[in-house]
Amino acid sequence: MLLSHPRGACRLLLALLACFLLAAEAAAQDSTRTRRRRDPGEPSPPHERMAVFEGTWTTAPGAWYESGPAPAVEMEETCGWLAGGRRHMVCRRWTQAEGSDVRREAIQVLSYRDGDSSYVAHFAFPSGATLTYIGRIEGERWVMNLQPSPLFPASLRLRTIVTVEADGLRFVEEASEDGGAWRKTEDYRYRRVTSAR
Repeated sequence: MLLSHPRGACRLLLALLACFLLAAEAAAQDSTRTRRRRDPGEPSPPHERMAVFEGTWTTAPGAWYESGPAPAVEMEETCGWLAGGRRHMVCRRWTQAEGSDVRREAIQVLSYRDGDSSYVAHFAFPSGATLTYIGRIEGERWVMNLQPSPLFPASLRLRTIVTVEADGLRFVEEASEDGGAWRKTEDYRYRRVTSAR
C-alpha cells in the first residue's frame, strides 16, 4: 500500500502539494483576469452606441400626446459622458412652463450592462420620484421598457421607442394594459440646439 511506505507518503504529499499550487496559480490568474477590466476611457462598441444622445437637444414642434395638447413649455436637455470614462451617458434636462419663473430639472443616466447585453436608463425627478427603463437596440430602434414602479398601476406596461433620424431623435411611448396590444400614447422629436440659440 502506498501510504504504508514512508517514501510513498512523501510522494503523495508532494503530488497533492503540486496540485494545490497549480490550482492556486490558476485561481490567481482567473482573479487577475477578472480584475483586469477594460480601461473606462477605452471605447467599446455597445457603449459607443450611446453617443447618439450626446449633445444639447430641445423638443421640436408637432409633439403629440394621447392625453391632449401639452402645455407650452420650454425644454432643453444636455447629454454627455460621465467624466473619466465612456461608460455612462448623463443627461440633464430643464423645463420651464410658459409664464413661470421656475425651472424644473431632471437627470437621466444611461449605461450598458454586459451581463445581459441590455441598456439601463435611470431617471430622477425634482419631486423625488425615480423611474428605470431596461431595453435593447433592435435594428435602428432603442426599445426601452419601463420597470415596475409605484407611480403606475401594475397592470400598465410602458415602453419608449427611440429612433435616430437624420435631423434628430424620435421618441414614441407605447402602453399596454392587462397584457393587451401596444398603443401609441406619445410621439415627439428632439432637435439639436444650434450654437446660435
